[in-house]
Amino acid sequence: MSGIDFQSTTWAALKEWAEARIEASRDQLEQGSSPGGWDDRARGSIAALRALLALEHPPAPVLTSPDYIAPRAERQEVKRA
Repeated sequence: MSGIDFQSTTWAALKEWAEARIEASRDQLEQGSSPGGWDDRARGSIAALRALLALEHPPAPVLTSPDYIAPRAERQEVKRA
C-alpha cells in the first residue's frame, strides 16, 4: 500500500498501540465471563487490528507456471470422432 511510511515513528507508535490492544483483548477473551456480545466485538477488533498490522508485510504475488496442468476435473474433455 502506498503512502504509508513503515519506518516512521508514527507507524512504530501505531504498531505498538495495536499490539497492546490485541494482547489486552486476547487476555480478556481467555479469562471469559465477559458481558454478552463482547466476545464477538473483541474478536472483530483483533481481526481489524491484525489486518492493519499486515499492511506492513503484503502477501507475495501468486505466480502460476506456464506449464501448469489443470487437475482432471478442471480440464475440458476433447471429443474424438
